[in-house]
Amino acid sequence: MSDAQEHQQYLICDIRSEFKKNPFITFWRPDDAGYCYPLTWAGNYAPQSIEANWNYYNAHDEGRSIRFAVLRSVAEKLAVTTPPRMISGDAGPVVLNKHALRRKLLKAAYVSQLPR
Repeated sequence: MSDAQEHQQYLICDIRSEFKKNPFITFWRPDDAGYCYPLTWAGNYAPQSIEANWNYYNAHDEGRSIRFAVLRSVAEKLAVTTPPRMISGDAGPVVLNKHALRRKLLKAAYVSQLPR
């Protein structure tokens, strides 16, 4: 793993089927402490932590990735200002829960550097 990769921050993205009707993409809060929509509330996860807990941070359903790490910078590029009164304090930004945006996040998913 390069020095640059070691210092990059990742988010844990959760796009399981029961979240498909949510208005925004769901991300994990810091320290695995629940879910959130606003990127400002989402936790930063280091590559070393993702690798060490690979099976926890990566999940599949019927062969499809439903939970995975993605660079914070990628999610931020896809984010929009939170629509008024949809989240406490209008916190944001958020990533709209659209098929095309889920695909972009999936394409940018972190790939393990270790043999599995």
